[in-house]
Amino acid sequence: MADEIKKEKRVLTSLAELGTRRFDVELELTDGEILVIPMHTLSFRQWNEAAMEVKDPPPPVMGADNNGAPIFDTKNPDYQLALTEASNKRSWHRLLASMDIEVPGESTEDKIEWMEDHLERGVAEQLVTVMMNIALEVKAHIADRAFSFHGAGSNGNENMPPDEVVDDAVEGNE
Repeated sequence: MADEIKKEKRVLTSLAELGTRRFDVELELTDGEILVIPMHTLSFRQWNEAAMEVKDPPPPVMGADNNGAPIFDTKNPDYQLALTEASNKRSWHRLLASMDIEVPGESTEDKIEWMEDHLERGVAEQLVTVMMNIALEVKAHIADRAFSFHGAGSNGNENMPPDEVVDDAVEGNE
């Protein structure tokens, strides 16, 4: 219990109180140098707008059905690779939007290209991971709480497949 962090509850009277959270990402390089990158959370709109900058590629057409409508080959390896590249590019757009640091380049695309060409893979990976974790931490926390909620008289096992029922699922809640 001594290791538990006491979480403070704050009752909001307005959603305007939420604001943007700012945080520093500390990255320790293999030589021991610690880099500090200032960042901030993105609003729902900013998150989606950054993603909308990158369009998914159209899947290739492999034929037509009896009505002449195209049949798309969504399992095509080149198409799958292009989808992965689009997803990676979305991460770069979101990362750039969330960093509070100057990045060389005139346009968003110039800046992203500069980061792709100059950031070490490990640094880029850690920045994207932190950005994604911060963006998802609230959702994950709420999901954990929702999963643990059970109505009166329920232990939560009646909706689980038999092989997933845990006898001590409510241990300590007697």
